[in-house]
Parts: sequence; C-alpha cells; structure tokens
Amino acid sequence: LDLAIQYAPKLADLYLIRAQVLTGKGDFEGVIRDAGQAVALDGRVADGYVFRGHAEIEIGKPREAIKDLTDAIRLAPGFPDVYGHRCVADLRAMVFSAGVEDCTEAIRRKPGDPIDLANRGRANFGLNRPELALPDLNGSLKLDPRSAPTLIVRGLVYATLGRYDSAIADYTRSLELSPGNPEALVDRGIAQRRQGHCPLAIPDFDLAAQSKATAALAQAHRAGCFADERQYTRALAD
Repeated sequence: LDLAIQYAPKLADLYLIRAQVLTGKGDFEGVIRDAGQAVALDGRVADGYVFRGHAEIEIGKPREAIKDLTDAIRLAPGFPDVYGHRCVADLRAMVFSAGVEDCTEAIRRKPGDPIDLANRGRANFGLNRPELALPDLNGSLKLDPRSAPTLIVRGLVYATLGRYDSAIADYTRSLELSPGNPEALVDRGIAQRRQGHCPLAIPDFDLAAQSKATAALAQAHRAGCFADERQYTRALAD
C-alpha cells in the first residue's frame, strides 16, 4: 500500500484501504491521518468519515467523532453500523438523549444486537431513567450473558432502584468474568455499604483503592464505612 500510494498519491481509495488496515492494527492516529487524506481528496467517500469517526472515539475525541459520523450518515444513510458507532460517541460525549435516538435507530436496522441494546440502556441510565434502562440491559445480557461491562451497568441500575442484592449479584458475576475489575469492586463495596455490611465492603474498597481510576471513590467510601462503625480516627486517615 505504501508503494501504491507513492505511485498514485491522489487516489482516495488507497488511503481508505490503508485506514482499514490501520484500524485492524489499532493505529488510530494513522487512521485519522489516512481517512482525513481520503476525505480531502474526495469529500463524497462516506467510508472515510466512518473510519475517522471510529478512530476519534478510540482516542477520546467523541465530539469530533459525532461530526464525522453525521457526515457519513448524510452521504450514505444506509451505511452499516454507523448509528451504533454514533451512539457510542454520544455516550462518550454524555449526550444521552442523542444516544437513545441513535441506538434506537441502530436496533431498528439490526435487531437483537447486544451492544446496541446495552448502549441504549446506558443512555437511558445517563438520563436517570433506570426503569427504561433495565429492559434493554436484560435483553442484552440474555443475548450475551458474559458481558462484564453490561453486568456492571445493570448492577448500577439495580442499585439506583434500591435492589442491592441484585446489584451485588451482577457485580460478583462481572468479577468472575473479569477478575479484579476495580469499577466492579468499588460498586459492589458501595452496594454492600448501603446494606450496612461494611465488613464485606471494606475488602472491596481496599482492592479498588489500588487502582488510580477508582482510588478516590474507594477511599471515600472506606472512610464512610469506618465512620459508620464509629472508627473516626481510621476514617480521617483515609
């Protein structure tokens, strides 16, 4: 491909093919470069916007991804999976209403996809609509019962609804599938604390505190447990 591009540097398709290869290799900066070059050469190539949008999601630029995926839909409304990709970008950008709409369209086009169902559940949960999120998460897990991330989200929904036993069961199953996941650990600890079971919660908080992503939350709730048990000196130490 590199040699072909040297001989035909104005052929957009060559950049699109290389962008596809780089997507498979996980070189998302390279994808953005090549997809951008393809779009610059021919602004009608929907694939270029899709490749670039997907890469932008992966590198943490969801709003740029939304713009590119919107352009792809404008150029090729029937392009497969593009609404599902834009739903993911909506979630990353915390534009939950748009996420519900995009995932609904993705589900209409491809019924029974567990990822689209789970993402619509996430979007509804983001809108503080746990009662709408739960059926989609249940449906997703029926299709893919081994999805640890979806189990965590459903656990959060159960916890929001006050169904702590169900939440703990989902977090525990998630940890069986993805051992040591700090998000599941801290969420399970919080649910156990809500039930007044701090002796069970503290070991989860201890493990979650070892991860930078969850350390602050785990330490705060561990301190809360110590305060609940009137161990104020230990609570202050956290």
